[in-house]
Amino acid sequence: MIRSGISVAAIAILFSLAMLQPAYAYIDLGTGSMVFQMLMAGAIGVFFTIKMYWISFKQKFRRALRRITGHAETTEDQSGPGLDETR
Repeated sequence: MIRSGISVAAIAILFSLAMLQPAYAYIDLGTGSMVFQMLMAGAIGVFFTIKMYWISFKQKFRRALRRITGHAETTEDQSGPGLDETR
């Protein structure tokens, strides 16, 4: 089954390459800047996604480490710094 799928794909690629004709066209300067913008937006999206997963991983790791070492979570960890006025 896999071999027949590969052979069909190979035949389709070879057929496509055999039917190539020259394209009388050019790439506009605006196209290059658009491609650059898409690449930059994709890179920023990847970095943002990695950042969000890293923050989540750090929080889970810290909770597990506190549970293992026996340290209870303080009110500062739960409510944020500076929000507890009773100290």
